[in-house]
Amino acid sequence: MIREELEKLVAPEIVKQILATEHERVSLTVEKEAGLGLTVSKVGGRGYLPKMMDYPQNEAGRAIVAFGAGELC
Repeated sequence: MIREELEKLVAPEIVKQILATEHERVSLTVEKEAGLGLTVSKVGGRGYLPKMMDYPQNEAGRAIVAFGAGELC
């Protein structure tokens, strides 16, 4: 499906370059909810870690995401 959409917009050689950069991913649906606890998995803001710990990052300096698996449905 992505290939067909891209082919409508850009040249075939560009489509090939774009698709070569594709990575495995997860799709999430996010709902706004007030009053979440400090240690509950959530999107946005800062995660909860003790002050003496740094937030984990990958080699590019981007934050690594973590979810409580028991909270996913």
